[in-house]
Amino acid sequence: MPKFRITTEDPKGRSRSPISAANEEAAAAEAQRGLADMTRDNLPDGSKMNLKAKVENYNGDEVYSASLDFSAKWPEQIKRPHEGDGS
Repeated sequence: MPKFRITTEDPKGRSRSPISAANEEAAAAEAQRGLADMTRDNLPDGSKMNLKAKVENYNGDEVYSASLDFSAKWPEQIKRPHEGDGS
C-alpha cells in the first residue's frame, strides 16, 4: 500500500503524520477527516481561525491541499442593511 505524509496546521502548530492509503484520493479523504477533527477540537477559540492540511506522496510531491477559514461575528460586528443610511 502506498505511503503518504499528511501535514496539518492549526493554532497549536504543525504536525506531520505518515499514513498508508490505497491511493491519493484515499489519502486526501484522510486529510479531510483530519480537518473536521481539528475544527471540532479547536472551536470556539476566538473569532478567527485557519486550518490547513496537505498530503505528500512518498517522493515528497504535494498531491492534495485543503484549508478551512473560520470567521465569527457578534451582533455589534455585523453590518445590517440600512444601517447608517437613514432608512
